[in-house]
Amino acid sequence: MDVQLRDKCVVITGGSAGIGKGLAMQYLAEGCFVAVCGRGEQALTAFENECAAAGYGDRFLAFQADVTDNNAMRSFRDAVLTRFGRLDIWVNNAGVTLRNLLMDATEEEWRTMMDVNLRSVWQCAKLAAEHMREAGGGVIVNTSSYASKSPKMGSGLYAASKWGVSCLTRSLAGELAPSNIRVFGFLPGVVMSEMTKAVLARNPEAVEKEAAVRRYARPEDIAPVVVFLSSPLASYVTGVDIDVSGGKFCIQNPDMPWSGAEIPR
Repeated sequence: MDVQLRDKCVVITGGSAGIGKGLAMQYLAEGCFVAVCGRGEQALTAFENECAAAGYGDRFLAFQADVTDNNAMRSFRDAVLTRFGRLDIWVNNAGVTLRNLLMDATEEEWRTMMDVNLRSVWQCAKLAAEHMREAGGGVIVNTSSYASKSPKMGSGLYAASKWGVSCLTRSLAGELAPSNIRVFGFLPGVVMSEMTKAVLARNPEAVEKEAAVRRYARPEDIAPVVVFLSSPLASYVTGVDIDVSGGKFCIQNPDMPWSGAEIPR
């Protein structure tokens, strides 16, 4: 299906691995120009080479930048405009996670979590909106998490930061609607990525059983949903978080139908 995104320009923070990389490849397949940023030069270079080999070299830009550095992100945005001449969709995807009890967490851990996962979303949204307002509109997408709805023990800081992202999504959608800028977020389930590899390695079956579809997600499970929702075909969708979690919230005991266990009476 043609989602009417050909020649649109998409920016993705944290775009060299995991969900971000999956999104980038999906947008490229739709005929978009795509720019990604990240902190790791090696990963960016590898992705750049991969895109060149796939024939996307003239439509792809990799830029090394830390999302917590607003000056660096402004330089990234300006580099995108210089290279492609437009900016239609901005995806705030960069994030970090931390496993620690709230009572044991340090102020440094709090600052890191909030700076990367929350403050950067606000600052990057402002950078995107500055251009989109002048250009006549656009779409801002924020990666939230199911933890924002139901935190796990030991993920309190992460959950708080993602709850903040979801609140930003709704507030920004209201503020930017008169400028023809849509803002929505998405709540992925546990996705196989560098960030989640350690958790999945410890107990993969337990993670799988939390979703009704009984498997963890791959980036390619998430990307088509986000790409469609950022397209003109979803022009009436704004100010919401879309659940792409494999049925993580649909029922309290999703493993029961798989196990064949009888319903308690």
